[in-house]
Amino acid sequence: MEKHKFSPRIIHNPFVKSPEFKPLGKLKGVYTPSTKIDPSYLLHELGHGVDYKKFPKTKLIGRKATGLAGLAASAWLAASDDPERRKWAPVAVVAGATPTLYQEGKASLLALRHLGQEKGTRGVLKGLKHLGPAYATYLGLPAGAALGLALLNRRRNRRDEAKKQQSIQREA
Repeated sequence: MEKHKFSPRIIHNPFVKSPEFKPLGKLKGVYTPSTKIDPSYLLHELGHGVDYKKFPKTKLIGRKATGLAGLAASAWLAASDDPERRKWAPVAVVAGATPTLYQEGKASLLALRHLGQEKGTRGVLKGLKHLGPAYATYLGLPAGAALGLALLNRRRNRRDEAKKQQSIQREA
């Protein structure tokens, strides 16, 4: 990756008030990226550009379509009355999130690789300090949904077992 000169793009967002963005002149609600942004974030976003260079539309559509398909499949599986089918709902959520996790991981890896070439181990560790928690947010959503579905399945299975036991006791 060659060195790039970043020219800040003007961003219009009245809700952004963070150290990463500063007001641009006297225009209210118009912000520009601050010089305080860590280079690892910028390199991560450039990594997305490198990743989308080949087959950009396919990757973008695939990322969105698999997420929606995973969500729809997990909802369908979770609503099933069959416990054997319900147990696959958490897997469907994680499978739907896999393309997003892959692309975010690849962009971060490219950023860390470039930091390693430019600044060595210290640069990589500093980049990990910023990119690691950001990646954890992408892991958290499917992991939380899968955990929630697994707990829901467990509760429903226990309820079904209790109903079976009650019906057996009534018959006896």
